[in-house]
Amino acid sequence: MKVGSDLQVVGHPDIFALGDVALFNDESGQSLPGLAQVAKQQGEHLGKALARRIDTGDKLPAFAFGNRGNTAIAGRHAAVFDSGRLKLKRWLAWSAWGDFPCLPARRFSAPRPGLDPVALALPDI
Repeated sequence: MKVGSDLQVVGHPDIFALGDVALFNDESGQSLPGLAQVAKQQGEHLGKALARRIDTGDKLPAFAFGNRGNTAIAGRHAAVFDSGRLKLKRWLAWSAWGDFPCLPARRFSAPRPGLDPVALALPDI
């Protein structure tokens, strides 16, 4: 379903779509990929925007996607990770795979099996 910048289905006010069922074009006209990080960001945005609209009557703000990178796992100890600035591959990408998508949401990272138990303090991103 084609949606506008506020995630409302085009031609159907007060009906919303997000995630895989939503065709959302960014500022450059490109459609967003059907990935979990897109759906998660859309859900968080829409939930907060609808709550604010119910409380205050404010207009829904436009959704803006923030790419946190992509990971592909090819097997045990084999992966690639790309976030634009940071590119990892092989074991390093595989070992970090569980942590990178969650970095903005977590303050401390749990140790990985087989590695020394060290808590990693992360800055707020």
